[in-house]
Amino acid sequence: MASELIQEMLSADRVDILVSFVKRSGVALLLRGFEALRARNIPVRIITTCYMGASDPEAVEALAKLPNVSIRVSYDTKHTRLHAKAYYFYRESGFSTAYVGSSNMSNPAMSEGLEWNIKVTRPDLEHILKGFEAEFEGYWNSKSFESYSKEEQDKAKFRRAIAEVRKDVTVPAVFFDITPRPYQSRILETLKVERNARGFWKNLIVAATGTGKTIIAALDYRDYCRAHGDRRPRLLFIAHRDQILDQNLAVFRNILKDPNFGERMGGPNVAPGRMDHIFCTVQTADSKRIWEELGKDYYEFIIVDEAHHAPASSYVGIFEGFSPKVLLGLTATPERMDGESIRPYFGDRVAAELRLPEALEEKLLCPFQYFGVGDPVSVEDDRFWQAGKYNVGALERAYVDEGGQAKNRAAAVRDALLRYRLDNLSGIKGIGFCVSIRHAEFMVEYFNSVDIPSAAVTSRTDDEARKRSLRGLRDGGLKFLFTVDLFNEGVDIPEMNTVLFLRPTDSLTVFLQQLGRGLRHAEGKDALLVLDFVGQMHRRYRVDRKFAALLPGKRFNIQKEVEKGFPHVPPGCSIQLEKQALDAVLRNIKAAYSNLAAYVPETLKTFKQDTGKELSFKNYLEAYDIEPERLLKARTWAQWKYAADLVPKPEDPDLPVLRAAVARACQISAPGYLADIEALPERGAQLVSENPAKANMVYSMLWGLKGEDRSFTTIESAFERLAKNPTILEDLREVAQYRRDVTTCSGENPYALPLELHGHYTNNEIQAAFGRDTFRKSTQRGVGVLHFPEKKAYALLVTLNKSDKDFSPTTMYKDYPVNFSRFHWESQSTTAQNSHTGRNLIEHQARDYGVYLFVRVDKSSGPLTAPFQFLGRADHVSHEGDRPISFMWQLENPMPAELLEAKRVGG
Repeated sequence: MASELIQEMLSADRVDILVSFVKRSGVALLLRGFEALRARNIPVRIITTCYMGASDPEAVEALAKLPNVSIRVSYDTKHTRLHAKAYYFYRESGFSTAYVGSSNMSNPAMSEGLEWNIKVTRPDLEHILKGFEAEFEGYWNSKSFESYSKEEQDKAKFRRAIAEVRKDVTVPAVFFDITPRPYQSRILETLKVERNARGFWKNLIVAATGTGKTIIAALDYRDYCRAHGDRRPRLLFIAHRDQILDQNLAVFRNILKDPNFGERMGGPNVAPGRMDHIFCTVQTADSKRIWEELGKDYYEFIIVDEAHHAPASSYVGIFEGFSPKVLLGLTATPERMDGESIRPYFGDRVAAELRLPEALEEKLLCPFQYFGVGDPVSVEDDRFWQAGKYNVGALERAYVDEGGQAKNRAAAVRDALLRYRLDNLSGIKGIGFCVSIRHAEFMVEYFNSVDIPSAAVTSRTDDEARKRSLRGLRDGGLKFLFTVDLFNEGVDIPEMNTVLFLRPTDSLTVFLQQLGRGLRHAEGKDALLVLDFVGQMHRRYRVDRKFAALLPGKRFNIQKEVEKGFPHVPPGCSIQLEKQALDAVLRNIKAAYSNLAAYVPETLKTFKQDTGKELSFKNYLEAYDIEPERLLKARTWAQWKYAADLVPKPEDPDLPVLRAAVARACQISAPGYLADIEALPERGAQLVSENPAKANMVYSMLWGLKGEDRSFTTIESAFERLAKNPTILEDLREVAQYRRDVTTCSGENPYALPLELHGHYTNNEIQAAFGRDTFRKSTQRGVGVLHFPEKKAYALLVTLNKSDKDFSPTTMYKDYPVNFSRFHWESQSTTAQNSHTGRNLIEHQARDYGVYLFVRVDKSSGPLTAPFQFLGRADHVSHEGDRPISFMWQLENPMPAELLEAKRVGG
């Protein structure tokens, strides 16, 4: 392998190397090649890691001394995802090559180990090399990989990271840059929107312990300081345990780069010198009643960490005694075991939460292997369903009282365990979630009878018995604990490696919290085994929501996921369904989605009875989680309510035309634009004189075609006509209100265009925004590059997934985000560098042209054509190739974290 790589080095015009670790022996083997590259001044880029302390610092230092070599390093020593090994040799002649496989830069990997590597050439497999280029560029520009130079501070930092893993030396405390992980960036973005766009300054963040909530809080406080002239507003940080406050304070000092920031109150430091930036326990704050001494408005920024740990009463003084401008709550769960909730202190809402797939992607949680198991007991009959959920009494009778049937089901649970554990249950530590206390006790009795030592832990279990049972599970004396609903915080058992769902779980929140009980990392635990008995469910049970919560984002069609075996689960995880369960799940999903005409009216009729809430578009979507695009493509909201006999039949004169506008409105995300829709028709008429371009946008959204095709002579007459459609107007208001409540767009408008940054817009609306008159003229369709010469502007309309296939190697690496601020884009295949368009794009700054980027992940959003998200203006960084031209653009404003994660190909 070494001799092959040296030969490639002798003729390459650029070299990119991606390896998990670099060893002295590997650099020595390749030294002749590196010296040849230096002699020709060929640029070399190397990406490596500190993972497991495997790299040799002196080897990386030797490479960094070479003037033509640039290095980037991941300092994540425990959870790195980079295990790739590849060597890429770019040649201007077009005959580029790459070696992809298992060889790191070490002597064993390149000369004596049993390794597998494949050589790829551009003429034979161009899409593989394009894939490498995209992935490498993504890593190189990711904040996860930091620049490494020959400077002493870089050498010292690398040596410390390696030494920490190898445990050779004590690592001194130093300040280092903390880069937020993607999910942390998303939560920080959400907090800005909640405060600045919605006016909510009391916000609750839900994320599991160990997911960096303190980092989120410290970054949020730092950003708040920067937004207020770099002053340090008075801060109170409340935690539940004295021991973790030193860690909390250290995080803040590190992120603020201030070793003197903040003081501890309580423990050995009872009386801090100043009260401006205080870190203390809730018990200390409560006992000293500090709000009485300091006054209601003393603190501008209050953070309450892990509020679910302590009795709710101890927080009353903090929440009611102070009146900060910013209140930030951090919790693993807002619902407490004593039945009280901390939600009311935060407007009875959760601002943002860490999603399970994000935590799994970041390796914060242990992967799961989920098996949907056939259930011998049917709960399809209507006697099992009452008031929008399963009837607990009926389930208990089926699982406990009906003797032979109940015992057969318990035996099926045991058989499934033996089938999937593969170790005769020797190392099992499991928990089973049951429908009731009697069901838990029944399962304990059965498992003990078949030599699987078990115990029940329920509300009837006294403290001593509970502790004894938990100790038994940890020590191996017990194999299983059976319970109802949730364990509280005090009974987390990271070693737990098996979870049984022995009842259908109505609440998605409860299901995820129960699953999360087994997802804690522990030594020797590679994955959590999950057995869910999902066969023969009731038709009204929404099993699809359970699976959607286990997949990243909401980008996937659940029916296709089930049929294809869940190809998009988080890394390391799997979902498999036995035949009976598969048939039942598909039947259930088709009943809900393929037959909306029956499902929606049925659930609308009993909505208030089932949920206890007033019927509204927002409440209905939250309760039943149906895609709004799918719902409104079929009928308007008023038509659905009519189908359920709740309102009179809509008789709007333009209903056949305007019903599409109600569906389009559910895709709008810009809050200012939504406010205009909400105030129609009066607002539309005002816009005609105030902002003609925006009036054209609204007209295009409503009517779809140019004016003469709708028999309008003026745009004013179109808004007058709209006023004669009362149910359409009411639906538009309700849909716009819902979208304003859920949008993550801040409403910022940095350009002289009626477009809000990160808002979503259709092709027609984009053209109207740039001044093209969509009332009088038809717009360009199916065009990826829109030219507006009178505005000296180009709008690039980019679809990231150009194929409906899950993976299309020929299109996957044409257009993609590289990092938050860089975007790779490929022009149309006929665009040459010397063409008018080519020169305008390449020299756009010199020619005073603006280039604006609009991006969507997929062509469609459910049954509707997907709109484009406005990413703002972009500047030319580099370009290469001809017909097509590949461009690298630098965004003026960072793209949303969610978009980056949706299509990031590297880093």
